[in-house]
Amino acid sequence: MPNPADDRPEQVNTALDKLRDRASLTDEELRALQTHIDELESRISTSSHHHDLHAVED
Repeated sequence: MPNPADDRPEQVNTALDKLRDRASLTDEELRALQTHIDELESRISTSSHHHDLHAVED
């Protein structure tokens, strides 16, 4: 399975690193947050494909 972090812009990875540095979250909490972010990115990507398909129908 490809690593979703590879597809993220460098700015996003940098921001995530900064958040990790500042946050006093446990590794488990960080993993849960990362999973949630990945799910949201997946939904965004799926929904933008959906919109692209229907953009021509105007």
